[in-house]
Amino acid sequence: MSSNADGRQYVFQLKKPGVIANDASKRNVKGDDPVPPDRGTSIESLPLSNCHNLQWVTDIAIGTPFPQIFTVAIDTVAPLLLVPSADCDNTCDELQDLKMYEHENSESFKPVDEINEGIFEGPGVKGKFGADLVQIGPIQLEDQLFAQIESFNKKKFFSCESVDGVLGLNHMNMDDPKIATPIQSIGQNLKYPMFSIYYNEIDDFSFDDDNSSVKHHSEIIFGGVNQLHYMGCLQWYDLGQHKDEVTGDPFEGYWDFTLDHVKVGDKKLDKSHTSDIAIIDSNSANIIGPLLSIKEFAIANKMNCFTMDADNLKKEEVDCAEEEFDVMMVPCDSRDNPKFVPLRFFTDKGEYQIHLEDISERFYDKEIDKTICTPRLMPNPSLAMWIMGAPFLKRNYAVFDFGQKKIGLAPSALEDKTMCDDDTILDITYNKHKENIDALHEKNNPDPKMVDDLMNGPMEDDDLMDFTDVRDDDDTLTSARSSSFFTDAYDRSKASKSVATLGVVFCITFFAFIFIIRRRKRARQERSRFAQVELGDLTHGTDQDDLEL
Repeated sequence: MSSNADGRQYVFQLKKPGVIANDASKRNVKGDDPVPPDRGTSIESLPLSNCHNLQWVTDIAIGTPFPQIFTVAIDTVAPLLLVPSADCDNTCDELQDLKMYEHENSESFKPVDEINEGIFEGPGVKGKFGADLVQIGPIQLEDQLFAQIESFNKKKFFSCESVDGVLGLNHMNMDDPKIATPIQSIGQNLKYPMFSIYYNEIDDFSFDDDNSSVKHHSEIIFGGVNQLHYMGCLQWYDLGQHKDEVTGDPFEGYWDFTLDHVKVGDKKLDKSHTSDIAIIDSNSANIIGPLLSIKEFAIANKMNCFTMDADNLKKEEVDCAEEEFDVMMVPCDSRDNPKFVPLRFFTDKGEYQIHLEDISERFYDKEIDKTICTPRLMPNPSLAMWIMGAPFLKRNYAVFDFGQKKIGLAPSALEDKTMCDDDTILDITYNKHKENIDALHEKNNPDPKMVDDLMNGPMEDDDLMDFTDVRDDDDTLTSARSSSFFTDAYDRSKASKSVATLGVVFCITFFAFIFIIRRRKRARQERSRFAQVELGDLTHGTDQDDLEL
């Protein structure tokens, strides 16, 4: 087990990494790829909130008949759902705003004693296992195993004050692979066994005590992707690109991919100074790497290096090249450091750069009267690999395919309406659009050739439609996506235009018929009412001009 600078711990079973041959540049899926019969059909979008660029969170519910709501951080390293218990010891006394799970208030709760005698113990936390109905957006997981935390160190466990627990999205539990992780349970509901994450850098939380106006600029998709939030096509990487030192088998314990080499600026780092393994950790606020690699970065960018005390306060300045350090600092003004040297990660499919603005936390230093940047880039002498936390995910849209054991990456975008043909079948808007077409087919039984033309020909500009996303009613997110997103995917033929025309004519005729029927019915009612009204009453409250005869 290895601990890093931001308090998280990682368990590794290997010492001699070896690259596994990778000939899969694309995910093995085609446009006509059928959904397995034992799988669901859902592709669901959930809003995520950025809490001070430390953690990205969403709300879940546990229990029946009255669901208990918890704000949980998205964590691709943790394998379980963790929430505080109402039986928490004195470590919870000072956490007055922390929401606690009360198992006695849930009719669907079940104790779980067969796993480790019901006792759960993890890095900095202890508690008991339990099972209950867990709701993640519209997805319901019956008898889902989770941990009720009864003792923990919140400073090490949570970075954001608004977080109650953790939603673990690792694809397997390395302590006991037989234990179903949340993502394995969720997978039975999904059209495709995957989830994807879009991290926006906008802070959705205020720094006051009232977080009632929390926004949602980020997103997680279960069962597919959202091409609106990335550019180009996804590049796919196999998991387990290194070998277990004991068995020699591919090690698939984390969401990892292989690096070809790493550069600081144009300088390629020596293999002995870096690592070819990168793990994506969505619940780390930092990028963490081997000490010698971070030293090279600090020296190239003329950083000031410091050690930190137990309370994460700056302790003393040290020589970046000669000594170990915990944090780096540099003036943010480009005049003080005009040639910032980026950190560059190379794979067999491309390059991923990390710039100063991607990794910096800014604060004003009164002593030198300058704004200082503290890179969220931390060294770990005992960690022989790279941990790609939030700074990496803010630059790269990430897809986690637990069916084919792959990771997909593409540059993030706030809004990009171009599309990649290879990814279309996975896109949430494409699938919602297809559901509408299928519903139309089932209801009206149109000509199959017309439906095929509608789905497979390029759309013309005047044929664009709007499709509503499945999202919260927050005005900061786009609630309807223009299907200009599909401009390169569809071309409406004359036959499909005639379908649309016939549909419009049908709707007009139908509503006109309803209008006439309702008008005649109202007229009969008014005649009846008029016949019962005394003549003297017509001058009080009944205007003859208002009666329809």
